Amino acid sequence: MKIPDEFENLQILPKDIDNRELVSVMRGFAGALGKRCSFCHVGGDDPNSLQGMDFATDEREQKKTARAMMQMVNDINENHLGKLDRESPLKVQCVTCHHGVEKPETIDSIMLGLIDSEGLEAASARYEEPREEYYGSGAYNFDAGPLNAVAEELARGERLDEAVRVMEMNIEFHSGESHPHVLLAQIHVQRGEKEAAIASLERALEIDPDNGWARGMLERVRTGD
Repeated sequence: MKIPDEFENLQILPKDIDNRELVSVMRGFAGALGKRCSFCHVGGDDPNSLQGMDFATDEREQKKTARAMMQMVNDINENHLGKLDRESPLKVQCVTCHHGVEKPETIDSIMLGLIDSEGLEAASARYEEPREEYYGSGAYNFDAGPLNAVAEELARGERLDEAVRVMEMNIEFHSGESHPHVLLAQIHVQRGEKEAAIASLERALEIDPDNGWARGMLERVRTGD
């Protein structure tokens, strides 16, 4: 398909933008969201040739959302970051939040939502799906931190059984890290499980003998302070 020299219904982008620049912008959108042109545009049977695609129409809701997001990005860059006293301030792009996925959600928010809507077992199974697909891509943070945050939120709500299961799952993926064992010990303390807490803290210190937080907590648990 030949890219036209003039475009219709441009509301955010400059009306005199040349076709190479516009195509570059559109490809940036697609890459940032992990989508193809048909996500926002309608028509056309071949996603490769784009023959018959109606780029001008606003029929698809995703295109309207894209415009709103473009306005937001422009506002951040021009009216906020642009006012910082820096020679070359950083600029926000779609990929800043999306990282190649449609919805810019964090793993901890996804997991908490799934636990509330589908239960812990379903959420645990669903956790592994994006991990297998996106691990190493930068789309999501699969470090220990997000699941630590999930467990802490559950513990604050006195959902201690679920918090323990989340931490046990986290330790399965990050067995060589000290901090998850300390958080698991805190939950055991909250449940009145002294021996389990001691075992978790001892394991944390095996991994990191210099973990002063774990050492101090272990002394307090042992003495009952």
